[in-house]
Amino acid sequence: SKGTAEVAALKGEVKALIADVEAGTLDGNDAAVMLQGYRTLKDYIELERRIRETDELAADVEELKIEYERTGRGAVRRWD
Repeated sequence: SKGTAEVAALKGEVKALIADVEAGTLDGNDAAVMLQGYRTLKDYIELERRIRETDELAADVEELKIEYERTGRGAVRRWD
């Protein structure tokens, strides 16, 4: 999925960043600022996931409402 690919890409970038700091080719302060940016991206990925789940649940509830109205109020249906 798109989210999984994004997370995998971010993990790769963070690992490369760590390697650069360890190798001495990137300043630790610069790396710290970059990692703050990665944390922000992670938070937005999580927010997107929550919004998508909420939208899907809302659609499911709407479908259930429509089905309830279609079958008539008070009608008892068994979900076997």
